[in-house]
Amino acid sequence: MNTITWLHISDLHFNEEDSWNRNKVLDKLLEDVEKRMTEDGLQPHFIAVTGDISCKGAARGYESAGSFFDKLLTATNLKKNRLFIVPGNHDLDQKAVTPMEKLMAENVNDHDTINRIIASEENRRMVFSKFDRYAKFVNDWFGSDMSFNDERYFYVQSFSEAGKKVAVIGLNSAWMSLGNSKLDRLALGEIQVDQALKEAKGADLRIALMHHPFECMLPFDRADCIPALTEQCHFILHGHLHEAGILSLETPDAAAMLLAAGACYKDREYRNACNWVRLDFKEKQGTVYLREYSDRGGGHWTEDTRTYKNTKGGLYKFPLGSKKESKGGKTKPRGRKETRPVEVNPALLEDAYLRHVVQCCKSLPLGTIDPRAMEQTRQQNMDLAPLYVSLNTTTRVVEDDENPEGRGKRRQPAERMSRDREPRLLGALEAAGLERRMVLLGGPGSGKSTFVNYLALCLAGERLEETGEWLARLAPAWTHGPLLPLRVILREFAAGEFCDGTADGLWSFMIDSLAADTLGDFEPFLRRRLLEGGVLVILDGLDEVPDPKRRRAVHEAVLGFASVHAHEKNRYLVTCRGYAYQEAGWRLDDFREHTLAPLDEERIDRFITGWYEEIVRLGWKSRADGKKLIEHLQTSIRRTDLSPLAGNPLQLTMMASLHFSWGRLPDDRAELYQEMVRLLL
Repeated sequence: MNTITWLHISDLHFNEEDSWNRNKVLDKLLEDVEKRMTEDGLQPHFIAVTGDISCKGAARGYESAGSFFDKLLTATNLKKNRLFIVPGNHDLDQKAVTPMEKLMAENVNDHDTINRIIASEENRRMVFSKFDRYAKFVNDWFGSDMSFNDERYFYVQSFSEAGKKVAVIGLNSAWMSLGNSKLDRLALGEIQVDQALKEAKGADLRIALMHHPFECMLPFDRADCIPALTEQCHFILHGHLHEAGILSLETPDAAAMLLAAGACYKDREYRNACNWVRLDFKEKQGTVYLREYSDRGGGHWTEDTRTYKNTKGGLYKFPLGSKKESKGGKTKPRGRKETRPVEVNPALLEDAYLRHVVQCCKSLPLGTIDPRAMEQTRQQNMDLAPLYVSLNTTTRVVEDDENPEGRGKRRQPAERMSRDREPRLLGALEAAGLERRMVLLGGPGSGKSTFVNYLALCLAGERLEETGEWLARLAPAWTHGPLLPLRVILREFAAGEFCDGTADGLWSFMIDSLAADTLGDFEPFLRRRLLEGGVLVILDGLDEVPDPKRRRAVHEAVLGFASVHAHEKNRYLVTCRGYAYQEAGWRLDDFREHTLAPLDEERIDRFITGWYEEIVRLGWKSRADGKKLIEHLQTSIRRTDLSPLAGNPLQLTMMASLHFSWGRLPDDRAELYQEMVRLLL
C-alpha cells in the first residue's frame, strides 16, 4: 500500500479517581478504533500519545495507562515499538521539584541559560528527577523499544513504511515545568531540537511529537525552535490545550502542519477528542479524521463536525507537498500557494504576556543592592512577594463608621475627614483603589517602583492562577478585581524614537516593547482591552527624563494616552519624585496626588522578619540563626543614629543586606553611609 496512517491521542490523565468513567470513555474508544479499521480502512502504522498520560506523575496512573496501551495495541495489531509517547506537565511529580530548580527556572531569560542547564550533567539530573515515575514506566513497559533518562529525554525512532523512511521525533516540552501550567516558563531548548533534527536527517517523512503548543514556550525559545521545526518537520503533533486543532504553519522559508489531538479523557461530559491521519502518496492527498466522544445513547465516539464548519463528516483533506532544499538551503514546500497567518489562541497570548509581567516584577535585585550578598548566595534576586510590606501615604483620613450607609463607599480623602475622630494615614493601596487617576509621589528609595511592581505582580498572578490567593494579598483595599496590568518605564519611552508628545507615540512604544519580547501578537487584544476597559496602566518614573524637551513630550503623551483610553474601567497610576512634580509643567490634570510616608516601626520590623524568614527558606541561614539575626537587626536599627534611615525602604533593604553579609551593621552612622554610598555607586 502507498499510504501511511496514524492515530493521535493525548491528555489521558490516568489516576485512581474517576476510573469507572474514564474506562467507559476509553472502552468506547477501543470499539471505535476497531470500527475505523474495518469501515474506513484506517489500519494505523503507529500511534502517537502526546503527553499527560498520568495525573501528577502517579505510579498507579501509569499502571492503568500500561493496561490501556496493551488493549490499544491488541486492537490495532501493533507492537510496542510503534507506540510513541512524550511527557506532559501532568507526568511529573510536583513534590519532587526542588527549591533550587524553581529558582533556576525563574531566572531563565535567554537561550544561553537554557543551553547551560541542558549541557550540565548535574543540572540535568536535578531537572529530570521529577520524571522518575514516568521514566520507570517507559523503561519497564517499553523494555528495549524505548528508554527515558536525563541523557535521553528526547528520542528519534525510524521505521520504513510505504517505501518511505519515517522518523518520529519525541520532544520533551515539559522538562522546565514546575507542575503549575499557568505559571510554568517552558522551553524546548536549542540543544534538544537541534540534536533531534540531526538524528532525523535523511528521513522522507519527519513527524514531531510534543505535549505543549508553541504558544506555551518562552518567547526567545519560540523564536529559536519554530523555524527549525517547521523547516525540517512535515507534521508537528501536540496536546495540552484539550481542544482539537488543525493549523498550516507556513512562512517564506518553511511549512508544517500542526495537529492538536484534544483531550482523550477529561470527564464524561467533556468534548473528549482524538484524530486519525492518513497520507495517500499515490493520490498526493492527506486526510485528517476528527473524532469526538458523545455520552448519549450509552456513549460512543463519532465524527467531530463542531470544531470546524468546513469539515464535513469530520474530514479535512489537504494536498501533500514535499520539502525540497532550495539553493539557499531553505525548505521550499510544494502544493501550497498562499502564506497563511499563524493563528494563535488569545488566552495563551495573554498568559504569555502575564508571565512576562510576572518575570519583570517578581524580584528584588539582590545583586544590585549588595554584590557581596550575591557572592555569598550565588543568586542575583530575591522574590518580592514574601518581602513586601504595605506602604502608607501622608494623606490623613478617618472612617465614617457611624453612618452605615456610607460604609464601603469609595470617597475622596477630603470627604472622609472628621473633626471629632482621630485621623490615620491612608494606605498607598487604598489610595490607588480610591483614585481612578493617581500620581504617587515620593523621594528616592521611598518604594514607588516597588509598590507598582508588587501591584502588577499580584494582578498578573491572579489572572494566571485564578485562585484568589493573589487578590487576597491586596484585600481589603483593592476592590477592582484582577485588572490587566500594563506597565511602562517612562525613562525608556523618553529615550526612544517614539517619544513625540502624542498618545500614538506612547502606544507605538508599547507595541515595540511587546515585539521586542516576542509578544507582538498580543497587541490587538491589548488594544481591545483598553477600549473595552479593565486595564491598570502603570507609568513609572515621570521625572526620570533629564532633557527638558523630552520631559514635555512625555508629559503630553501621558495626558493624551489617558484621554484617548478614558474608559471608566481603566485606571492610571503614575509615579514621580515629589520635588520634581512641584515644578511648573509637570503636573497632570485630573490626576490626584498622594505622597508615600516613611516606614513606621511596625513595618520596619515586619520587613526584617520577612527578610530573614525568606533567607532561612532559601537555605542561606539556619532557622536558629535566622531568629537571632531578626532580633539583632531589629535592635540595631533602633539606634538613634540609624532609626531615621530605616524609614526609607531602599535604605532599609541595604541595611538588611549589609547585616546579612557582615552579621552586623557598621558601628557608626558615617561608616554605614560610606557603605551605602559605595553600594549605590
